[in-house]
Amino acid sequence: MVIPKAAPNPAAAYAWLNFMLEPETAAFAVERLRFATPSQAAFALLPAELQESETLFPQKPGFYTGVLGKIPVLI
Repeated sequence: MVIPKAAPNPAAAYAWLNFMLEPETAAFAVERLRFATPSQAAFALLPAELQESETLFPQKPGFYTGVLGKIPVLI
C-alpha cells in the first residue's frame, strides 16, 4: 500500500493504512477477502485452517520464510 505524493488528504490516508495494518483488521481481511498478510500478529489470529492454507501461504522451493515463520517472502 502506498500514499500518492499528490494525495488530497494524506492524514486520512495514513489513518486508513494504520487501520488496515491493525492485527485484528488484517486478520479479518484475510478471512473475508482470502489474501495473505505479512503481519505476524494478524497471522497468529487466523484459524488453523487459514494458517495452513497452501494457497495463501505456500511453502514451496523458491520461498523464504525468514523471521515470520510460515509467511513466505518470494526471493
